[in-house]
Amino acid sequence: MEKGNQPIDLSDPTIEKVIEAIKRGNKVEALIQYRSTHNVLLAEAMEEVERIAAKLGSQ
Repeated sequence: MEKGNQPIDLSDPTIEKVIEAIKRGNKVEALIQYRSTHNVLLAEAMEEVERIAAKLGSQ
């Protein structure tokens, strides 16, 4: 699944815990949360967590 080109919806309830972890500065926890919720490989989770973190930074 190619998510990298899709816009990130920060109101998506499936990434709520990911966002909370990023806001606390804990990207490892964010990766764990993303992987467990979306059942993806580490590389995809890393890419998506970085995209979410970037979007949070631009708010």
